[in-house]
Amino acid sequence: MKEKIKIILIILVAISFVMFCLAYTFRLVIDYGCSSPNLFSQDKEGTAIEQLASVSFLGIRCILWNRMFQFQENF
Repeated sequence: MKEKIKIILIILVAISFVMFCLAYTFRLVIDYGCSSPNLFSQDKEGTAIEQLASVSFLGIRCILWNRMFQFQENF
């Protein structure tokens, strides 16, 4: 019985580690893509604020992504 519990715990720790690595890598890629002008796409039409709001990388709006992490850091 103890062996089964140990195996289940090891599997859960491994899954948690893999999920953490995937989330961290995803955040790192999005942060890098949103900060590099060569990688993100931006509309060429509209005012400066509209152009800033249209910046996206892999379908994710960078302005919303940056605001989300600013909001998390405030709490």
